[in-house]
Amino acid sequence: MKCLVYSSKSKMAQISLADILLTSRVNNRKFGITGFLVAHSRGFIQLIEGEEAVIDQLYRNINDDQRHCDVKTIAVTTIQERRFPDWDMGYTYLPSNHQLLKDYLLNKQDQQSLIDIFTRFIRSDVTLLSRSG
Repeated sequence: MKCLVYSSKSKMAQISLADILLTSRVNNRKFGITGFLVAHSRGFIQLIEGEEAVIDQLYRNINDDQRHCDVKTIAVTTIQERRFPDWDMGYTYLPSNHQLLKDYLLNKQDQQSLIDIFTRFIRSDVTLLSRSG
């Protein structure tokens, strides 16, 4: 299986997060994708995991989606187990000055460390607030 984390910029005022989440959760369930979406005032950071071909296609779709620009791969790795096996798409919104965003947007760590930081943050700080199946 594959785990991929990306960031993208977006005009948040011009999109419907509710629509993105609803569509993503339906499609992710259909294609066996799990993960977590972090939105912030300038865009998104998302961790997606699933079979390699499915993740590759989803990432191509994201790159082609007009709601995203400046899509960048932050980390990609092969995994044996999912980090978010029960989450079609978890979600939270963070202020732009949050440390998680600084860690990701500065991207000065190795890929596995970034995936671990993301996972620890979601499991410890977000789980009770926004876990959505």
